[in-house]
Amino acid sequence: MSIAKKTIFLSISNAIQVLISLLTSVGLAHVITDKSEYGNFQQVFVLMGFLTSVITAFPSSLVYFYGFYSSKKDRFGVIKRFFVSCLFTAIILGILYFFFNGLLQRKLHNLLLGEYVVSVSLIMVFRLVQSYFVNFFLLIDKLVYYGIINVLYFLLTAALIYISYSQKFTIGEILFGIVVIDLIRFMLLYPFVNRFLWSGEKRGFLKKNELVYLAPVAGVA
Repeated sequence: MSIAKKTIFLSISNAIQVLISLLTSVGLAHVITDKSEYGNFQQVFVLMGFLTSVITAFPSSLVYFYGFYSSKKDRFGVIKRFFVSCLFTAIILGILYFFFNGLLQRKLHNLLLGEYVVSVSLIMVFRLVQSYFVNFFLLIDKLVYYGIINVLYFLLTAALIYISYSQKFTIGEILFGIVVIDLIRFMLLYPFVNRFLWSGEKRGFLKKNELVYLAPVAGVA
């Protein structure tokens, strides 16, 4: 695929992501009629958005180091190291939230952070890990497939909002629906990275020079 086509598909995928965010915000504003609850709900996803911006240091750094390698083995290795490290970081952040959500709840005066801690923790892990796949699919030249998954993700989100509105779902039920949709998306994305995890590269985490590059990028984010 030419660079021009890659740019077009990447732009379309990013546009779909923006549409999903807008659809979720606007749609749920009609579902969650209590504005205080809606504000708390949005605050949860603002927090996730902040953490996601930090996690994007992994895919950004992946692109940087991928260009240094020419052999298939080395490129498989760098993809594996950044994915495993990204997944590990996402899980650790999810666990930290699970155990220390009470502190955030008190600081932000948001009861929702503690009431649905399992669902929020799972959504957080899925969202953080999935930020890795944008640049990953760009590198392996599978942006068309990635775009198709994003369209499906958009349709599932729209269906969830419609059902939530018509059936008067509670916040807990909405969050559970988001967990299911994020799980489906992850299951469709993961098989593509799975083969790189069994490439023969023994090292599962970042090398020192990769970590040194990653740290300030995450810090700026």
